[in-house]
Amino acid sequence: MLPKSGSSTARYMMKNEFHARQVGKSLQPNSFKKGEKMEGVEVITFVRDPLSRFYSQYDEAYVRAAPWQKNANPFYINPDTKKQGTPHPFPYLYANIHTYHDYEDVFCPISTRKSRKNCIDRQSQENGTLASRFERFTQDYDGRDPFDVQ
Repeated sequence: MLPKSGSSTARYMMKNEFHARQVGKSLQPNSFKKGEKMEGVEVITFVRDPLSRFYSQYDEAYVRAAPWQKNANPFYINPDTKKQGTPHPFPYLYANIHTYHDYEDVFCPISTRKSRKNCIDRQSQENGTLASRFERFTQDYDGRDPFDVQ
């Protein structure tokens, strides 16, 4: 079973299970006609509800571009020097949230748990902080430039 139906999972499965590769070819209908470059090529398309895809992408991008996330993140803030590689285009998303534990404390407040393990696979108990930031993001983000991919 695939954990998500997103593009990164699909690319991983196609590469590792089927030894397929991604190519930059034209997908115009004329390209598949007899004698053209894409003749005989089979194409797979995954279709997903756009709203659930948006929520999923936002959630993944939120954590991937978080200031505490060091790997391949231009917005990483070094906790020792407080220096940031690139200013985040939506800094209000992470206001007063400097570590993953700070983030976890918003959706799983200390008063609602005995340990951090209680937060795994549990419905959010957040007080509207993250929801209001998400609402502002939906108004600000134009959807043309993914802010989590550099």
